[in-house]
Amino acid sequence: MEKNRNNVICSRETKKIQAGGISLKAVLFFLLLLAGCDDIFEKDISDKSVELYAPSSGLVTGSTEIIFSWSPVDGASGYNFQLVSPSYDQPYELVADSVLSETSLTLSLDSAKYAWRVKAENSAYETPFSEPSVLTIGDEE
Repeated sequence: MEKNRNNVICSRETKKIQAGGISLKAVLFFLLLLAGCDDIFEKDISDKSVELYAPSSGLVTGSTEIIFSWSPVDGASGYNFQLVSPSYDQPYELVADSVLSETSLTLSLDSAKYAWRVKAENSAYETPFSEPSVLTIGDEE
């Protein structure tokens, strides 16, 4: 054992590792950082938005099978789909709250008024929810 120029006691093995200019601790820290931080590699989608395609807002239909669809967002790994009845201002029932990998979903619904919205997400970021879209199945009350 001997002292280095900073008066730190070190062995010959430590000196050999530090001789290259980068310490072993720094290399290990960097490797752990790369392995454990998804946000380094994830695309920031927080300034993006999801556009709702169908059903169009205000739709009144007698069909109980509804196909919901929305725009893809580059960098998203999933989409949080939410459906409430009758509206987000006065939610009585949360009908669906699911994270999907696809940009469409088919549901069979009872006659009622509904509102739905979607946000995109990945392991590090998410978009804001889209503006809610409303639909009525059955007679409009």
